[in-house]
Amino acid sequence: MARTTLRWVMLALALLLCGAAPTLPSAAADTATLYLPSLPAALPAEAVVTASGNLCNNPFGCGYPDYYGVRGYVRNLSSTPLYSVTLQLSYGGSSYCPEEPGCGDYSQTIDLEPTISVLLPGQAIPFSHSIVVGKASVSWANVTLLRASTSALGGGTAHALTVVSSQREGMVVTGVVRNDSGFALDDAEVLVTRPDFCENRRAVLAATDLAPGQSTTFRADFVCANDNYGVVGYGMAR
Repeated sequence: MARTTLRWVMLALALLLCGAAPTLPSAAADTATLYLPSLPAALPAEAVVTASGNLCNNPFGCGYPDYYGVRGYVRNLSSTPLYSVTLQLSYGGSSYCPEEPGCGDYSQTIDLEPTISVLLPGQAIPFSHSIVVGKASVSWANVTLLRASTSALGGGTAHALTVVSSQREGMVVTGVVRNDSGFALDDAEVLVTRPDFCENRRAVLAATDLAPGQSTTFRADFVCANDNYGVVGYGMAR
């Protein structure tokens, strides 16, 4: 018994001298770290498609090319202006060349240009886009909000312009807007919107830097003959 005890003591001393003393695993070594991907914050706006369909009025079809339209509106759901609002269009259908390789069902996604420069709090601006394809048909289309910024390029804050008057004469919309914000505004912009299958137009302004209370005229040319239109405008206080 004494000889066995001495043998264990000598073995323990040898392990200590060799630096081989056993160590217990720490709790941290047994703890796994889990890294989750960061998700983008929800965009404070929505894009809603209100109508889409083939623009051909011929019941027998229009042949090549195929015309398809999609329209709706984008709305600011936040209490602050949004800038550089970019919409994305996705559409698809079938090709008319089954004998050729690579034909059949297809889909495509594009960014709609130009962007909506400013979307004021609670504001809804219509959008419309026409799709023209050759040797193919379009059977569906959708528009989604791709991105929007809460800060303007170059700084500043957008303020609405008051639409004093507007009128349509033939294919031209003209009118007057006024700066009632109480701030000096620059880079003023007016957008003439359409609720039908006709794209919005940025108007040409007689002046883009407006002092408080100052008015300016605008003009926008259209290729669509329709009396329905809207006018929105803004300027930047820097």
